[in-house]
Amino acid sequence: AHIICRIVVFKFRDLNSLPYPNLEGALVRSKSADGAFWKNRLGDYYFDPSSEDVLRYIIAVSKRAIRDGCDELNYDYLRFPSDGALTDIRYPSGSETPELKRGVIAVFIQGLSRGIRLSHSTIPISADLFGYAAMGRNPGIGQFPEDFIRAGYKIYSMLYPSLFSCADFGLLNPNTNPYITVRRSVEEKLQYLLKRGLGDGVLRGTFTAWIQGNDSGSYQCKVEPNPRILYYSDPAVLRAQIRGIEDALQNGVFKKLNLKPSWIVWHSSGLYNPASYLPKGTKER
Repeated sequence: AHIICRIVVFKFRDLNSLPYPNLEGALVRSKSADGAFWKNRLGDYYFDPSSEDVLRYIIAVSKRAIRDGCDELNYDYLRFPSDGALTDIRYPSGSETPELKRGVIAVFIQGLSRGIRLSHSTIPISADLFGYAAMGRNPGIGQFPEDFIRAGYKIYSMLYPSLFSCADFGLLNPNTNPYITVRRSVEEKLQYLLKRGLGDGVLRGTFTAWIQGNDSGSYQCKVEPNPRILYYSDPAVLRAQIRGIEDALQNGVFKKLNLKPSWIVWHSSGLYNPASYLPKGTKER
């Protein structure tokens, strides 16, 4: 087995479980609520990505994860917030502006990689990239795939069809066509990387993406009808995403990269339908 340990970086849910008192000073604040801690629309708090205290804390968590037996470290929410009252955020460091977000994230991921490599030079590290960010569209959260690759991370695109906007990929509601949405997302990401000289060899022989595992309507495209798509309940729907990855990697110039398709299923409640998964070695029909 290859044990991948997911580490959430800048998002934080419970103030009562802060591991170190000094981390409270690294939480972003609200401009309008008299210095109260800022929260996104789901009630999550966020750390300031410029904080050296947060960097030291995540390095310590990473080393503990390795000691506990993790074969790979996977970092999620390694980015600026993407929802909620974003203009109401006041960062403790005072340095984050839209123009500086990319540089702030680049400094953090480089420091994190160095901090781990000093004592664990061979452990694989990976990062989960917001779908639009993975395709190079710059959604304003500081994530650029080439920065992560150059810092030594494998990049796992989060290609959940429910998070794409209306009319993306020529689809009125991308969530209603998971095969096309995932396939076009993969192709767009690879095109972006190839244009920057980050194709063959750099992707290390495998293309990995997160796909959706929970039944859901679209979160971003509110046109009616907005049906609930059965990613969990209907195996054919989940596997349409897998076919999208596989077919994209066999398409034209991408086939020359000889990338092995790989995928990780996300379900917010950790539920997985056994009927959706084929026995190891079975080929898709």
